Amino acid sequence: MSVTAYDQLCDTAREVALLTSTESALSWDQETFMPAKALTFRASQMSWLSGKAHALATGRMMEKLLDKALESKLRDPKQRPTSK
Repeated sequence: MSVTAYDQLCDTAREVALLTSTESALSWDQETFMPAKALTFRASQMSWLSGKAHALATGRMMEKLLDKALESKLRDPKQRPTSK
């Protein structure tokens, strides 16, 4: 079975969600359990995760996947994005 544009779009959206939820967990840990001396490293971790999620969500690859999904002939109209 071939991978559709919709499948690729969903995979990328899941990756963005994974990155942002990981950042949220690190943020919670920072506020509740993290030793004070770990602050600089934690800030680097959170910054990297945030940047990676933003790049995936707003980058050229996402734009191409949305375009492909819009152009595809999906059987289920719910799978077609309505806009970019």
